[in-house]
Amino acid sequence: MRDVEDPTTFDDGTYEGLSPRDQDRFEEEFDDKLGEFSEDAIEMELRSEYDHQKEHLDLLKAACAAFHPEDGAAKSDSDFKLVGVNPLAGTRQTPVDVAAIRPEYNCVYVLLICCEIGGERRDEWVENVNSVHRYFDSQETRQQIKEKLEINTRELDIGYISLTREDDTTGMDFSILDRNCDVSPYAVWECETGDKWLRHVEGSFVHSDLRDAFQDEIDYSRREDPLDYAVGSHSVFPLEEIVYRIVKENTEFNADDEDEFDHSTFVEHYNDGLQVFCRQENRDSLIENQTEAILHDGLAANILTDDHNDLNTDKDYRVVYSGSRGPRHARSAVKRRFFENMPAYEKGRRAFDLTKDKFEPETNLGDYQ
Repeated sequence: MRDVEDPTTFDDGTYEGLSPRDQDRFEEEFDDKLGEFSEDAIEMELRSEYDHQKEHLDLLKAACAAFHPEDGAAKSDSDFKLVGVNPLAGTRQTPVDVAAIRPEYNCVYVLLICCEIGGERRDEWVENVNSVHRYFDSQETRQQIKEKLEINTRELDIGYISLTREDDTTGMDFSILDRNCDVSPYAVWECETGDKWLRHVEGSFVHSDLRDAFQDEIDYSRREDPLDYAVGSHSVFPLEEIVYRIVKENTEFNADDEDEFDHSTFVEHYNDGLQVFCRQENRDSLIENQTEAILHDGLAANILTDDHNDLNTDKDYRVVYSGSRGPRHARSAVKRRFFENMPAYEKGRRAFDLTKDKFEPETNLGDYQ
C-alpha cells in the first residue's frame, strides 16, 4: 500500500526537481500541512459525493430501462428507444445523460435527458438544459448525430427532458423553469427508483405517442438494470463490476491466480460495459482516459495493487481483499476498501497540493550538480 505520509507518493515532479535542502524543507512543510486536514471530515465528503453520484446513476438507469429496446415500457408504448448514454462524449462534455430516438420516414425524433438531483438547484437545471440546447442545436452537432445514426437524409426533431426524483418536485414552482428555459419542447419527468416508475409532471411532448405513453406512470420494473456505470461515474461503480467479472472469468478458466489481471483486460471489461453514444475514435480516447482514472483510484484506495512484491504472476494488477475468495467477495470489498483507505490518501494529496502551492524554493538544483 502506498505511503500516504510520504510526499513522493503524490509527486508530479515538483518534489523531485528540488535541491536536497529544499526537499527537506518541503517534507517539513508537508508534515505540517497533513495536520490541517481531518480524515473523518474527508470521509464525510467522499461519502456525500458517492451518495449523490449513486442517486444520479439510479436516475440514468431508470431512463435507460424505460426506453430499452428489449421490454422497455416507454419504448413499447411510444416507439422511442434507447441509443446510448453520454451522447457525443469525447467530442464535448455536456450535462446530457441519455439519448433515445424514434425514426420516422422523413425525420428522427430525439430525446435528450438530463438527470438532476436536488429541487433547490433549479438554476442548474435551467443552465444544463440551455447549454445542451446550444450545443445540440448547432448544425455541426446535428450532423454528427446523423452520421452516428446513419440518417443523413432525414431531419432531427429534438426534445429536452429534466429527469429528477419524486421528492425533488414536491412543491416546485414550475413557472420559474418555464420563464428561464430557452428550449422547446421541454418537460420535467420524475422518477421513483425504489418502486421503479417514471411519470411526466410538467411541460410539453416531442411526439403525440410519447404523450400517450405517459398518461399513466411508466413501470420499468420488468427490466433489470441495463448498465452498471457511465462516463464519469464514481470509480466504485465500474470497479465493483469489473473486479467481479475479472475474478469470475479467471475462476471459470482456471487462471494461474484468479485475482490477477493485465491492464488490457481491465480496459476490455470497461469497454464491454460502457454504452456511450459517440464516434468510435472518440470512444477509444474516452475509454483510455476513464480507465486510467479508475485504475488510479483503485490503486490509491488499495482495492488494487501493482506492487510486484504482491503479485504471484507476471500480470499487471492484483485485486486486494481478505477472507473468502471468489468474485462476489471481491466485489463486496470494493466499496468498503474505498472508504477505509481513500480518506487517508486524499488527506495526503491535499496536503501535498497545499504545500506545493505555498512552497518557495531557496536554492537551485544546479547549485548541487
